[in-house]
Amino acid sequence: MDSAVGQGFGEELAYQSRKTRRKLRGKGSLMEKMMKNGEGSSSLIDLQLKWGSLGRLACKEEKKRRGAKRDRWRRRNEMIKRE
Repeated sequence: MDSAVGQGFGEELAYQSRKTRRKLRGKGSLMEKMMKNGEGSSSLIDLQLKWGSLGRLACKEEKKRRGAKRDRWRRRNEMIKRE
């Protein structure tokens, strides 16, 4: 688990419910961030991500990213409309 930070989550989540998959989507980057900050072992982080507040945190991160993506597209489409 320690070596595979940020990789190989797809296979592991393939059989899980849509909800947990959504919860864990931002997991890789979040885990790396936490490992850098030295907040607990990866298995502990894993458990927290699966069931705890970290899952919600990962979800929030994903939402933020999605929002940024949406804004970029909106801006781009507006530019195209103006031309």
